[in-house]
Amino acid sequence: MGRLPPTPREALSPEQLRVNDLIQAGRGRSGGLAGGPFGVWLRDPVLTEKAVALYHHLRHDLAAPQRLCELAILVTARAWTAQYEWQAHEKHAVPAGLDAAIVDAIRHRRKPVFSKQDEEIVYELTLELQERRSLSEPTYAQAREVLGEALLIELVTLVGFYTMLAILLVGFDVDIPKDAVKIPV
Repeated sequence: MGRLPPTPREALSPEQLRVNDLIQAGRGRSGGLAGGPFGVWLRDPVLTEKAVALYHHLRHDLAAPQRLCELAILVTARAWTAQYEWQAHEKHAVPAGLDAAIVDAIRHRRKPVFSKQDEEIVYELTLELQERRSLSEPTYAQAREVLGEALLIELVTLVGFYTMLAILLVGFDVDIPKDAVKIPV
């Protein structure tokens, strides 16, 4: 069980209820309680509303191909062993165009074999940001050359946002679905 148990729907304030329903509608759901990071944030509806706006922009409005976004998110989730984040995004990676062998390698902390240069540089820059907490000049230069400045900005921002989510999820030990298989520590 996570550190913060879900707040029953009937115990939500009108503002929390409004924001919860906004989150659920954005995810194609109605009723029920928002889970994952949203369940934690819901305790502060103003923060939640602002975070959700950025979340929706990063999930739906970027020019970066979805397979690159999912790759960056999975590398981030794995770096933090953020179980909920991994579970939420592993299922999107292959349908978004990422090879299943890449997903499996990341799951087991092995370097994937890439056939696409853009995937390899997204993996390298995300891993470098997570492990070294910086981005070397050679990696930056290659990423800028392969991805272009606009995509590089989007992807580094995405990594930052999902790092924030990973810390939130790990810090509050947010539960994963009962049927989900945890990634190894």
